[in-house]
Amino acid sequence: MRSVESALRRSPDDVGLSVGIWEGKTLSAYLQHQFEIDLGVRQCQRIFRQLGFRHRKPRPVRSEVPPEVKAAAKKLRALNEDPSLDLWAMDEVRLQ
Repeated sequence: MRSVESALRRSPDDVGLSVGIWEGKTLSAYLQHQFEIDLGVRQCQRIFRQLGFRHRKPRPVRSEVPPEVKAAAKKLRALNEDPSLDLWAMDEVRLQ
């Protein structure tokens, strides 16, 4: 159990697995490969709890919108609020 805990404190990539995070399937594959122990996903999830680890999903990272795109969107919103204009588009639009 000490060697499993030691492995869990590193990334799966460091122990030879090609995944990003530790989860039940990953631990099961690691135990099979390293110790030739065949455990199911549920049992591996219990091992996480026994060792004091908790399941946390990584949050998605939003990409930053370039400033010029933000500025163009503001201009389009301002034009849309003008009641004297009728904005419509068929496919792609380039406003100047």
